[in-house]
Amino acid sequence: MAFVRDTTIGALEIGVLVATFLFGVTCAQVLRYFRDSTKDPRWVKILVAAVWFLDLSHAVASCHYLYTTTISQYGHPELLLVPPLSFDFIILINGLIGALEETWFIRRLYTFSKNVWISGLCGVLAFARFSFTMTITIISFQLLPLPVFIENWWWLTAGTVIIGAITDVSIVSSLCHYLWRWRRAECRRITKLIDRVILCAIETSFFTSLVAVLLLVCFLTMPTNFIWIGIYMLLPRVFANSLLFSLNFRESLSQAFGATLSNPEAGLTRRNSLYGIDSQPVVMNDIW
Repeated sequence: MAFVRDTTIGALEIGVLVATFLFGVTCAQVLRYFRDSTKDPRWVKILVAAVWFLDLSHAVASCHYLYTTTISQYGHPELLLVPPLSFDFIILINGLIGALEETWFIRRLYTFSKNVWISGLCGVLAFARFSFTMTITIISFQLLPLPVFIENWWWLTAGTVIIGAITDVSIVSSLCHYLWRWRRAECRRITKLIDRVILCAIETSFFTSLVAVLLLVCFLTMPTNFIWIGIYMLLPRVFANSLLFSLNFRESLSQAFGATLSNPEAGLTRRNSLYGIDSQPVVMNDIW
């Protein structure tokens, strides 16, 4: 691997700095969640706390990785070929945060659609991504040089990113499909609410998928530099903020459509003609 500062430690530094900024966004979203969502079940609050703790651990590991490569190993570019142990923990944390985020959205999909097959398929894809990531973690703890890892296991990394992107798109497209069918059967006020939810789903999926695609392209076309590693630093931040944004988005909907959401008799129901189930009131947590 030829040593070029801009595409090695430069790309890594930019990735860590942007990821650190996004960690600040994560902290702000966590504070907002615990301030506004006091009525959420305890397990949801534990989920948010776990995501924040994992994101904090990722920030610490990222800073250690950057410090090691730019300070401790200064003047020894050959040491860049073997990432420090902190990079292995970054991979592990990435897999854990991604699994929590995808599990949350799959649960939302099943709660809303009651479709076992689609939710199950998304669950299988999410489990495959998690399994691939854990396999990469185990391999990385062997402290293999990057060229050796890329030569022998590039397909595993590429497969993980591809499966992750497919999972995200499958979840959001399925959710939007059911929301759109439901939208056609509701009153005008409810259609505005559903439009907001659909837009939120597309936005969260867009950013996670965009980062995944950029990571895949850079890894396949430039595996010998650190640009893909810099982008990889952003992936868990995007996962965490997508989850927290969806949770906090409920409060915004409640403020904008409070009367409709808080009143089960306001006409917000699932229609059996669309879903094959009994008509029943739908509350905010069923939507998002």
